[in-house]
Amino acid sequence: MLLALALTCFTVAGGAQTAARRSASGVIDGLVTDSALAPLNGAAVTILQTTLRVETGASGRFRIVRIPAGSYLLTVRHLGFAPIASVVTVEPDDTLRLSFMLQPSIPVLDAAVARADQRASRLDGFDERRRHEVGGRYITRAEIDAQSPVQTSDLMRRIMGLHIEDSLGVLVPVSSRGLKIIHDPTGGLATAQCVMRIAVNGFLREPDFAMNSIPPTDIDGIEIYPGPADVPPEYNGANADSFCGLIIIWTRSG
Repeated sequence: MLLALALTCFTVAGGAQTAARRSASGVIDGLVTDSALAPLNGAAVTILQTTLRVETGASGRFRIVRIPAGSYLLTVRHLGFAPIASVVTVEPDDTLRLSFMLQPSIPVLDAAVARADQRASRLDGFDERRRHEVGGRYITRAEIDAQSPVQTSDLMRRIMGLHIEDSLGVLVPVSSRGLKIIHDPTGGLATAQCVMRIAVNGFLREPDFAMNSIPPTDIDGIEIYPGPADVPPEYNGANADSFCGLIIIWTRSG
């Protein structure tokens, strides 16, 4: 009986310690601005591999509470800006204060090169690169018709060197090169998923652009370049942001 009582007490004590460890949590207070230090409203702040996600208010500030103590990869995204990822460590009963400055995304081509009202001219470069097999993989209108895809991401599933993953409800192409190393705002290093960038009719879209927002029936052709070394010279403007590869979608309507 004494042994049973001792075991019961040990179990209760162990459970209390476990509950205490689980209840240990902290808070993150943050600020998100653009490169001119103006606050950004509506920036999405996510702690990966958790359900924690908030958006900044008009002041650019955000607050995440009851975060279990530990280290996490935190990402900040806003339409029209390059994302930021940072490794953060949350201490129990402590508040971590962070600030992030997002840089605007840059178009791949000058507007005069990719005018929407010149469909034939826009596709000349696509046809030329495809004929000479420059660097990447090309999907033509005929191939799209032959595959009869339900959505645009279906066309990517057969391409070697990439796979499709869900990113906060958006299907994105991820390079098979593995994780990429990035600089966080504190000057340290972090790792992030190697998501390929997408350009539409010559313009680089925001990170994690929803390719399925473009129906396959609206596409004339697709160029897929697995890495910066494969990107054609005319797209050098995207090289700084194409470590994981570049996909260019040419639409029928422009």
